[in-house]
Amino acid sequence: MKRSWGIWVHAGLLGTAMGLAWYMSGRVDEPAGAATSSVDLWKVDADLVRSVTLDSIEHHVLVESKRDKVGRYAVVTIETQPKIAGPDAGAALPAIPSKKRMISVDAAEKLFEGMARFRTLRTIGKLESKRNSEFGLDKPTGTLKVDLGNRTRVLTVGASTPGGGNYYVRDDQSGLVQVAVGEPISILQYAEARLAERDLHGFKFDDAVRIAIQVGGKRRQLVRVTGKANAWADPAKTTLQDETASNWVTKLAQLRVTAYEEKYQNTPVPILRVEYGDEKTSLGYIELFRVADGADPAKYIVKTERSRWFAEVVKSQAEQIDKDAALVVK
Repeated sequence: MKRSWGIWVHAGLLGTAMGLAWYMSGRVDEPAGAATSSVDLWKVDADLVRSVTLDSIEHHVLVESKRDKVGRYAVVTIETQPKIAGPDAGAALPAIPSKKRMISVDAAEKLFEGMARFRTLRTIGKLESKRNSEFGLDKPTGTLKVDLGNRTRVLTVGASTPGGGNYYVRDDQSGLVQVAVGEPISILQYAEARLAERDLHGFKFDDAVRIAIQVGGKRRQLVRVTGKANAWADPAKTTLQDETASNWVTKLAQLRVTAYEEKYQNTPVPILRVEYGDEKTSLGYIELFRVADGADPAKYIVKTERSRWFAEVVKSQAEQIDKDAALVVK
């Protein structure tokens, strides 16, 4: 009797294991750090990527490729649908989505490279509609569109894979469900945090060896003190560090973008302008503005070769730079 009971237990366990194996055959559980080979769903030159769009119920994200004399960058537009608090007794007003626009450089280039060579880790195949919920395709994360110039590729993005940080996607061209490498999609998922360019310059600050400062009609030039970090001096006294000027230049280099504004109704006039150069060429510039926008408190914005647009910076930091500028060009 005991022996018969043991056989049935083993048979039951075997059946459970087979059922689980069948269920998991369509799933992809990817442990963190696992080595996985990838296949290109498509592969083109990154310069051919004109735009990338992710549409979901809550967000519309558009990343448009642009180019100027400085190089390639992107304009990012994020539209977010307002959250509905609850039922309204009266007639509801049409919901107006909030819109943010910003500049992206390095992160956009990483996105374009990921979309130019779109990698997948596994092909699951075509699914019966009843299995869509297993992969989040019954309520998709969004629709991904990649404009490659002469063609557009469209993917339906489902859920993220368990543990691996990748995504289930369905290729609208073939109908196949696949596991896609997660990063280019997650960049779009968290676009505001991951795409906004925060750095004001593309060059390394250590490469700048000369600076020209213009404030209130006055102009002063500085040169880097050789062999001394963050030290600047007059061109006539290259070994004698000017402490006030050096501290001011360091504070200026620490500014970071908090928000973007493409243009203003009345073009602001810069409080100051600083030009950076190496031994031979110009590296870039920064202009600082103080803007009073209607009833809102005044704020500080900047414009640089990298920002392209006006970019808001932390007021307390910029205020100190504005206050001390006169001491630097004395």
